[in-house]
Amino acid sequence: MDLYELAFLINDGTKLIHKESLSLDVWAEVNSVTEKDGTVIVDMYVHQEGDCNAGPTKRVRNVYEYTGPDPELEKIYQQTLLKAG
Repeated sequence: MDLYELAFLINDGTKLIHKESLSLDVWAEVNSVTEKDGTVIVDMYVHQEGDCNAGPTKRVRNVYEYTGPDPELEKIYQQTLLKAG
């Protein structure tokens, strides 16, 4: 079993900064991941009611959007930068 997460990494000009992660369905079978106009589209099969553990049967195309930094995570990130700098 593979566990999938969608991670948003933002380029700050020198390195990629991890900003947010979202868990996908535990049994997801990912067909494709594409980006369009700042959103990420994940085409995948997920479990629906009645599916056994042999495999998911419901095809979905979920659209994820990065909505900006979590204020608490941003505060921790800034404190870490101050300590490192």
